[in-house]
Amino acid sequence: MAKELTDKQLLKESLKKFGYVAEDSIKDVIENYQDPQVRKDNKFLYLMINSTIKHSLREGMYYTNPRKENVAADVKIKANFIYQSMLSRYDTPRKYLGYTRNIAPNMTKYFIAEVTKLKAKVKPRCYPWLKRSSLDVNEEYERKIDWTGNDTTKYPKIKVTTVLSSVDINWLYMTYDVEEIEYGDVFYYESDPTYTQAIEKHLNYWLSEFNNAKLGTEEYNHAKKILEKPYEQWGARTLSTKDIWYTPKIGNKAANLATAIYATCYARVMLNKMMNRFYGQVVSVTPDSISLKLMSGQTKETIIKKLTKLGLYGVNEFGKWYVE
Repeated sequence: MAKELTDKQLLKESLKKFGYVAEDSIKDVIENYQDPQVRKDNKFLYLMINSTIKHSLREGMYYTNPRKENVAADVKIKANFIYQSMLSRYDTPRKYLGYTRNIAPNMTKYFIAEVTKLKAKVKPRCYPWLKRSSLDVNEEYERKIDWTGNDTTKYPKIKVTTVLSSVDINWLYMTYDVEEIEYGDVFYYESDPTYTQAIEKHLNYWLSEFNNAKLGTEEYNHAKKILEKPYEQWGARTLSTKDIWYTPKIGNKAANLATAIYATCYARVMLNKMMNRFYGQVVSVTPDSISLKLMSGQTKETIIKKLTKLGLYGVNEFGKWYVE
């Protein structure tokens, strides 16, 4: 009897089918690193980069509107395969290029940046969506932000590191009035077109298999499992606790954190955009759904019509939403 492939092997075989042979992400980093002093010490290089950028790998967004805390939701809109949708629509930043220190980033590039100071206020008719890593501190989504990179007065037991991707910062300027922002280390990346295309083909192929399979069958469950693998593989990590503080640890040592970080950032922006389209109606939010209170005269059907008009309604389609 043939040996069953592991999840990691299944993902690797699928990507090879679409023209990409997976490489160790740390090898990519080492080959593209710009600083010869650091390049001599591969272990230090790995620790330095991942120990910083891991803080921008946030958990999915969970939000309860404080103004509707005791209000029952009428309908729920859900995103189809939200992380996979992002990976099928956008380039995948993967190759590390180098870093700058204490200067504003180039906003036209892919980067992940330490933010040493941030003062901002959410704009009218926008919901707050930004908080520091939920693996660091248990903060609420604040309408007014006044952060320093190491806020020991507020959190004396832990160094609080604010780290944001270029997707986060671009969306920050769209939804917050930024009064002040300062940067520390900024790590630059570029996409790998071959890898991005292989991921897109992988996702579209397995979405088709999923949609063509009968619900609950072995084929259906297999297609769903493989469809979900890329993000799970990149974002794999374990958590340990000490007192009440969460310490992020990388579960998969070969995981390319930049790729997982960008998938979550794109998804958070997609979710917040939809929240703002229904401003005043949002009751609560999970990483892939938004619960709404209907306005006078609204029905489930009018929500579907609004999503359809926006080109955003569809069942089991990447980048689309459906209504429960």
